[in-house]
Amino acid sequence: MKNNIYKSVLKNRIFNFINFKQEQGYRYEGEISEIRLFDNFLLKENYNKQLLSREIVDIYIISIKNKALKTRHNNFSVLKEFSIYLKMFESKSYKIMKNIFRNPPRKKSYIFSEKEISLLLESFCCHKKNDDLASITNYTILGLLAFTGLRIQECLNLNIKQWDSENRLLFINKGKFSKDRLIPLDKSVNDKLKDFFKVRSKYKSMDEDELLFINRKMTRVKQATFRKLFNNKLQELNISNNGLNCRAPIVHSLRHYFAATTLLNWVKIGRNTNNMLPYLSTYMGHVSLDSTQIYLQSVKELNEIEYVKFYQTFKKNI
Repeated sequence: MKNNIYKSVLKNRIFNFINFKQEQGYRYEGEISEIRLFDNFLLKENYNKQLLSREIVDIYIISIKNKALKTRHNNFSVLKEFSIYLKMFESKSYKIMKNIFRNPPRKKSYIFSEKEISLLLESFCCHKKNDDLASITNYTILGLLAFTGLRIQECLNLNIKQWDSENRLLFINKGKFSKDRLIPLDKSVNDKLKDFFKVRSKYKSMDEDELLFINRKMTRVKQATFRKLFNNKLQELNISNNGLNCRAPIVHSLRHYFAATTLLNWVKIGRNTNNMLPYLSTYMGHVSLDSTQIYLQSVKELNEIEYVKFYQTFKKNI
């Protein structure tokens, strides 16, 4: 594929850098806009060297000084990675050693309590009728997200052939970062999928390439539709962060609930959570342990979030 996106003297290096990152499994979509800003900057400055100089980096730092701190951090983070890449080809190119812009601290993720998950399931169940495909579909999706930690799009992309009901397994094909993985299912979760499948089988072809979850129109369940329903249920049940120093609950919070619950269950039976992190990381499809270690911090701070009951049970072991 030809490079017709970038215009500066380093356009080919930038283009190859993006391809390199994507081949490693990173989607690198948002980062493309970041690196394009730098490419435009080089063009505007009439920069003509096939490497990075310390001087041009310093000028770039000045050019973004009025942007928000998070924006500056993101801009410079991508440039730092590009400088490392470019150094492999141009020995005299300037290598940025660290990001001089501190990323603002992120609020902690919302962790649902067991009671809140029960309320959500009950709320979805109230609208679930044995012959209502849409209702039982949404109910099953909710349960699958809460008790497997799947990402919403991974769940909605499932085909029938990806579910092995006999061996209680889900096969996730090219999830985030294009990673494939197997998801073992608890018997109770697998049984709920079987209940759903009995209803689904009345409506549409059972071809193994068909989507597992379909709506009343016999088409793919849209992520936006499920998110809207989920948010409406949160509002009905008055589930919110209630001014606490954490993010508001969203669909993705179900994934955090699964991770925190798994870690707490390991604590309960005396497992070393640090030793178990690689297993959780693989199960959840994380690209590195760094993403999984965030949940350890969440677990340690559950005592600061009053709505989580888990901590009261396990606090002596944490």
